[in-house]
Amino acid sequence: VIDKPERTQVRLMMGQLVDSINSPNAEPFSIANTAFGGFFNSRYSTEIRIKRGWTYHASSSYSANPIRGVWHLDTFTTNENVGNALRRSQEMVRELRDGGITDAEMEKAQQSLINRFPFRFETAERRLHERLRLFFEQLPTSFVSERTARLQKINREQVNEALKQTIRPDDMIVVAVCEAKQCLDTLKQALDSLASVTVVPYDQE
Repeated sequence: VIDKPERTQVRLMMGQLVDSINSPNAEPFSIANTAFGGFFNSRYSTEIRIKRGWTYHASSSYSANPIRGVWHLDTFTTNENVGNALRRSQEMVRELRDGGITDAEMEKAQQSLINRFPFRFETAERRLHERLRLFFEQLPTSFVSERTARLQKINREQVNEALKQTIRPDDMIVVAVCEAKQCLDTLKQALDSLASVTVVPYDQE
């Protein structure tokens, strides 16, 4: 918990380490992440933002390099709703792992990733960035040139298997930026499992 006095809103994040970009699960998992929280009307955003009305933003993000990857959920809510938001977020992570994504989610996420990909090269600056990334992460040029073809070959069974192998709900770390005296007890009660709690002043260097 990052303790920020007089804060009425809570920034809530929860995440875990995942496999490196070289893992066979990496690209199937990127499709799953996109379906779950990668765009405005994805599953997570629809549930937390539209259906429940607990926030104006809810998303999930996935990034990976040759050493490891990171997957995390990110949302904002009020002190009053932080327990509900955390509890439902944990439920949705377990539902994603156990039930996977649907055919409709698969098609939408897969196409979204394919359609977005060319925009990473639309300017000279972005093309340079991608070249530098390949260099520093020691990735072959085929990682970029063949990405669309690789995404097109992935099926829903591969995506859902990657979810089962990757997501570990009990190992996730939760970070909340809030006034500790207002939200700490609520957060503890909402957590499925709790190993330890650390409270850090927001201005601690």
